[in-house]
Amino acid sequence: MNAAVAELHSISVLETIGGSLRILVADDDAPLRQIVVTTLIRAGHQVVEASDGAEAWDRFQEQPFPMVVTDLQMPVLGGLELLKRVKAASPDTEVVIITGYGDVGVVIEALRAGAANFVEKPFIPSEFIAQIGPCFTRCGLRAEAACLQVELKSERKRREVDVRMATLGRLLSGLAHEVHNPLTFVKGNIELLQRFLEDSEAKDVSPPIEHMKTLLNDLAYGVGRIEGLMDSMRRFGTSRPSEQDEMPLKTVLDNAIRLAASRKPSHASLHTELPGEEVRIVATAVEMESCFTNLLVNAYDAVGVTGSRVDLRVRLFPYETGGIAGFAEVTVCDDGPGIPAGILDEVFTPFFSRKEGGTGLGLGIAYESAKRNGAQVTLESEEDQGATVVVRMPYSVAECAPPTGETDR
Repeated sequence: MNAAVAELHSISVLETIGGSLRILVADDDAPLRQIVVTTLIRAGHQVVEASDGAEAWDRFQEQPFPMVVTDLQMPVLGGLELLKRVKAASPDTEVVIITGYGDVGVVIEALRAGAANFVEKPFIPSEFIAQIGPCFTRCGLRAEAACLQVELKSERKRREVDVRMATLGRLLSGLAHEVHNPLTFVKGNIELLQRFLEDSEAKDVSPPIEHMKTLLNDLAYGVGRIEGLMDSMRRFGTSRPSEQDEMPLKTVLDNAIRLAASRKPSHASLHTELPGEEVRIVATAVEMESCFTNLLVNAYDAVGVTGSRVDLRVRLFPYETGGIAGFAEVTVCDDGPGIPAGILDEVFTPFFSRKEGGTGLGLGIAYESAKRNGAQVTLESEEDQGATVVVRMPYSVAECAPPTGETDR
C-alpha cells in the first residue's frame, strides 16, 4: 500500500468511531444492491453504491473504505478481481462476497485472496447483518487501534518537544552560569572606573592614566570572554570543533583567578604556585579558563561555609614523548567542609548541588571543559577534610625557566 493510499485508509478507519462505517457496495443487480444498501443504512452505516466492479474500483481509489460488500459475478470487473485489487491496495479492508452460485473452487480462491466472509443469496436483512457482524467488530478494533496510534504519535511529538525544551533549558542555564563570572568581573571594573572618575572630578585632578588603562584592558578582556562563550554556543551541536591554540598555562590560570576573584570570601586567602611562561598547553582558552574559574569558585563557596584557605598549585611531571614535555597537574585544594563519600561520584553531574540556591553546573562545566581539551579530572574529598580537584594535561616547554614560585593573594 503506497503512502497516499495508506493515509486515506487511516482516515477511513478513523471514521468508524461511534460504530458507523463507510461501506462500499458493488452489485450489478440493482434490486439486490438496494436491499443491501438499505439494510446497512438502517444499521447506522454510510453507504456508497457502485453498479459494477469497475465503478467500485474507481470509488475505492478515490478514497479507500474500511469495508467492501461485492457481488461475485459482475460484468467488466468481477467480484474476485475487485477483491484482489482492494486487498493489494489496502490489506486491512474487510471484503464480504455475495454469491448465489456456491462454487466451492471460487469460494476457496476468494478466501485465499483475503475475503472476510461469504453471504449466499437469497438472504433476509437480519441474517445478512448477523453474518457480517465479525467484520464490523474487526473494523471497530482497527478504528480503536488507529486512534491509539494517533494519540501515541501526538504524545511522542509532545515528549520530543519537552525533551528539546529541557535540553534548551539546560543549555541556557549553563550559558547563564558561565556568563555570570565574566559579567561580574566586567561590572566590578565598571564600578571602579566610575569611582575613579567621580573621585577625580571631586578633587579636580586628572584620573590616574595607568590605572585607567588597566581597568579598560580588564573590561576588554571580560567582554572578549563573553564573546568567546557566545562563539562556543554557536558551535554547540555542530561538528565544528572549538579552535585550539598553544598558550602559557600560567596565563590561563591568572585569567581564571581574576574572573573568580569576586567570589572569594573576604576572610579567605588564595595561595598559588604557578609555572613560568615557558610551560604551555594546547587548548581552547575560553574553555580551560572556564574550567579553572569554576573550580576556584566552587572552592571559594566551600571555604565560605567553613575554612579559610584555597590552594592553586601546578606540579610538572616530565615525560618527553610524542612532542610533549610531560604532564602538568593543576591542583585546586580547599579546607572547607568536604564532600560525603556517598555523593562523591555525583558532584560532576549537571544540576546536582548541595548548596542552597546552587545551580549544580559549576563542577559539571569544569569537567566537560577539561574533557573537551584532552584533560583528566579527579576529585578527592572526605567529610570535614576539605576537597582536592586535580586537572591533568600534557604540556610543552618553550624555553627553560624557573617557576614563579608561591604567592599569597
